[in-house]
Amino acid sequence: MKPDLGGPVPNSCRSLMVILLLAGFCVGCANSSWRDAWEDRFASPPGLTPLPEIEIVVSELEADLARTSFGEVERRSLTRMSQLAKIFYQRLAHRRVNSISTFHDPALREFFHSKEAFADYYADLVQALDIEHFRANRPQQVDLLSLHVEEGADRLVAIVAFRGDNALPLRFWSVDYSRRDIWEYSDDRWWIIPGKL
Repeated sequence: MKPDLGGPVPNSCRSLMVILLLAGFCVGCANSSWRDAWEDRFASPPGLTPLPEIEIVVSELEADLARTSFGEVERRSLTRMSQLAKIFYQRLAHRRVNSISTFHDPALREFFHSKEAFADYYADLVQALDIEHFRANRPQQVDLLSLHVEEGADRLVAIVAFRGDNALPLRFWSVDYSRRDIWEYSDDRWWIIPGKL
């Protein structure tokens, strides 16, 4: 026996149909208004053209040196040193510092006067990162914050910030460590001098 589909619809079915129609209408309105708001947020305002990229030609260190009484030779030497420091600290980021491969990396060793100087600096850095609980002794980010020129422009103090994941259990936040490294100019080169001030 087939059900009679042409008869009157019960009240409960009518209520359910009305609720479903209203829900569909609300979802459609919400989707369109949400989509419009999203597109409006990222659309560029009418009549404005995007600004060209700004290229910074003079570094902060060069700008500071321009206001000092150093000669042109010292100025060039200090600018070169800031570039070397950035290269050195970037090589320490994203790698396990207390590993054999990092210890034997010749690109890191060339910044030190001797093997003993590198070993002293390296041991101090590994111990500091371990004390600060860097996960796997691996800094995720190493930033050169500032350079302080000492008398005679042949000695600098670099303030460096290390940031990485926390190795302690249930610590979801990152750990930070900052250190002061001494750079010294001798034998026509800049060298890192191990030891703390």
